Amino acid sequence: MGFIQNLLSKGILETISGNFRRVEGELNDHLEGINANTNEIQSLYEVLTDIEGKIDKLASRVDNLQVKIEQGSEKVIDFLIEPLTSSEKKVFLALYTSSDAMTYKQLSEKVDMQEIMIQEYLTSLIAKGVPVSKKYQNNMIFVSIDKDFKEAQAKENIVKIN
Repeated sequence: MGFIQNLLSKGILETISGNFRRVEGELNDHLEGINANTNEIQSLYEVLTDIEGKIDKLASRVDNLQVKIEQGSEKVIDFLIEPLTSSEKKVFLALYTSSDAMTYKQLSEKVDMQEIMIQEYLTSLIAKGVPVSKKYQNNMIFVSIDKDFKEAQAKENIVKIN
């Protein structure tokens, strides 16, 4: 009888052990899901924080414009430009000094940079508040600096070019 009880005990132990391994596997799957959700929540939080900062900047600009309107300014132009890197300044100056809109290729030749870098710097200039205009003509993109901004830059050195 002791031998049969021993066999039954081993069978029960193996069953219990197998069940524990299955539960452990399921818990690990749930843990991976929780970790993935936590990472996604963190990423979304960072995006929302960035958007909140941009909304605050816009609210400040709207307030400044409202004050200028209330003061009776004829023409309200408000440019808040974040500091530019030396490469961004180089691209900005090329556009600023050009009388006509330029293609990426023309701009890249003028500043001696690759077209892909020109595109990156233009995106950065726009993100920093420089009013870059893009026009599509004959399947080509032409970029230029806003005329009113050029006038304001000439008067006030908004971009802080030395």
